Amino acid sequence: MTSLFPATSPTAFATCLSLIAITAALAGCGGGSDDAPQLDVALLAGDWQHQGCHVVSSNLSQRSVMRMVRQETTLFTQTYGALTYTNGDCTGSGTVGDFSPETANQLAARRTASTGSLAIFWGYWTRDPADSPPYGRWVLTGDFMCPAFYGTLTIFPSPPPPEPHTYYDLEIATRQTDEMLQRRACFTRMPA
Repeated sequence: MTSLFPATSPTAFATCLSLIAITAALAGCGGGSDDAPQLDVALLAGDWQHQGCHVVSSNLSQRSVMRMVRQETTLFTQTYGALTYTNGDCTGSGTVGDFSPETANQLAARRTASTGSLAIFWGYWTRDPADSPPYGRWVLTGDFMCPAFYGTLTIFPSPPPPEPHTYYDLEIATRQTDEMLQRRACFTRMPA
């Protein structure tokens, strides 16, 4: 229970001095931040195959492949390719197609967050100013990577995503990741 002392109480002056001392001690702790440290994009690095299978014919099927290459702690390149199978159900061994340089995206993970089960990276175009909205979000959970890209239409632009690190945004990332996992719309790491 908290006791408040009236200003005329003999202990009021001592209580006031104690509060001032605590405040001064806390102020001397430095200008640290409560923000979590930036996650290294090395967690994203590697080749990832999509869970879904695109059937072309009974003798040809494909999975999308995403190659993530770490450039620096916060910089990475994302390139697209395909894993092609000589059957109609994406089973067995597939052949990885060339990763065309035209599909390479240079991105910066300017913001990251983590929860008990998720590591979240918000990727921004390296050529855009720091206050621009993110290009996409990559969520790692277990052996899965679930990307979400923020597309905009020229006629009806979608609203920018909420500011990362808010409770609301982490809740959305968690819910969308769960939905993507249920729909088998995520990527799994390819064996080296």
